Amino acid sequence: MDNPYRILSVPPDATEEEIKRAYRAKAQEYHPDRAGDSAITRAKFLQLKEAYDLLSDPEKRAEHDRRNRPLNAHHIAHGPYDFNRKGPIKLDEVDDTPIPPVIPKGWKAWQKVIILFIVAAIAMACLIIFSPKPTP
Repeated sequence: MDNPYRILSVPPDATEEEIKRAYRAKAQEYHPDRAGDSAITRAKFLQLKEAYDLLSDPEKRAEHDRRNRPLNAHHIAHGPYDFNRKGPIKLDEVDDTPIPPVIPKGWKAWQKVIILFIVAAIAMACLIIFSPKPTP
């Protein structure tokens, strides 16, 4: 299912009353008796009903929000598993720390340039070595 908040046009922090109001307005708009009995309106109406069922139940909504929470800098840098501890990281434990820079801040500009040239040279060598050779 697509994002239920987008389907009902409500923000993620909407109250139950706002969700109910948005559902009723959209349901009147896409109800097969009012909008015509076509496959598109039936599909939209079913999508609305599924989104409302998910968001109106507090347990289902909490589970959906937990599963579809955007990743933060820690997950981007380290992935969902941290090898310095036992077990997977729970989303509630992760803070929004920024990703550490690849090159430390104390390095001088010429040192950074040399590292970049080395990385570029390695990339070019890989392209040359692993590129397909023309057949005679």
